[in-house]
Amino acid sequence: MVTSFSILADLTREVGGDRIELTNLVGADADAHLYEPSPDDAKALLRADLIIANGLGFEPWLERVLASSEPKGKRINASAGVVPLMLDEDGERVPDPHAWQSLTNAEIYVRNIAKALGELDPANVDAYNQRRDAYLTRLHALLKKADAQIAGLPASQRKVVTAMTPSATWGRPGS
Repeated sequence: MVTSFSILADLTREVGGDRIELTNLVGADADAHLYEPSPDDAKALLRADLIIANGLGFEPWLERVLASSEPKGKRINASAGVVPLMLDEDGERVPDPHAWQSLTNAEIYVRNIAKALGELDPANVDAYNQRRDAYLTRLHALLKKADAQIAGLPASQRKVVTAMTPSATWGRPGS
């Protein structure tokens, strides 16, 4: 399998474990928005039985590589079924492609990945589903712990700092 960037690789490893052989294209130290695929990336995509992308316009470079190489493997968008936040970008409403940052959406990503792995390798579908469920249990426990820690802070100290592109703002009034 091939994942388009490191977060999808992490999610896929959690579900697939040692039953999968995984190649990731954009590492954790690279900017997936500015990535320039190499010839080796195109070769990896051609060999892949499964290509796991984010979707939501996150990897336009992947669309170009796939169009020019016509890989035989199945391609999924891990974000299929999420309800993304909407951004105002240059006067246009566009989906925020960073949907995995919401636990609800991350759960959808994990379920989509597990389903695709099970369809590709039906003999191990139970193992993928068990790993999916164990991972989701850990994620929910972390969220519960974070919620409890945040709830322990006075409301005036509950601030979030995030990075946004200069042309993008959250599509909410007053943001």
